[in-house]
Parts: sequence; C-alpha cells; structure tokens
Amino acid sequence: ARHGLDLDHATFLGYSNGANLVSSLMLLHPGIVRSAALLRPMPVLDEVPATDLAGTRTLIIAGAADETYGSFAPALVTLLSRHGTEIDARIVPSG
Repeated sequence: ARHGLDLDHATFLGYSNGANLVSSLMLLHPGIVRSAALLRPMPVLDEVPATDLAGTRTLIIAGAADETYGSFAPALVTLLSRHGTEIDARIVPSG
C-alpha cells in the first residue's frame, strides 16, 4: 500500500465537482475506487470506456430541491449501475 493507504478499505467521498472527479476516476481507472460516497454528483464524461465496476459500492445522494444539478443524478445512477456498481441512491429534501 503506497503511503500506508489500503485503498481496498478506503471510501472516497466527493461533493459536487469532487463527486464528479471520483465517479470519473471509477470509470476511467477501475479498481482504484472500491467504495464511494458521491454527494450531488452528475455524469461528466463525454465518452465512457467499457469498464467493469463489479464489486464497487457507491452511495449517491442528490437533493430534491437542487434545481441546477439534481435532475442529472439519475443518469449517473444508471451509468454506474450499467457498469456493475452496487448503488444505494437517495434523494434528500434539500438543495
């Protein structure tokens, strides 16, 4: 484990663009992120490679009152699910 980090037991947490960065890392470099919590994410990649994310667990939290980006979260749920991620998607009554 480089720098003493055991990525198999780490959870990557990202909010907004940080969440977009983590989801992109998952899709572009499978195997690095095994567990992620994505707060207010959206899909950002124009092209998504064929990626196997089986064994990856992801929590996605979107805001029902987020008029700018909230509507994009379901597309990311679909995208990551299609690539094998185990998803727990939740919508909270806030922005």
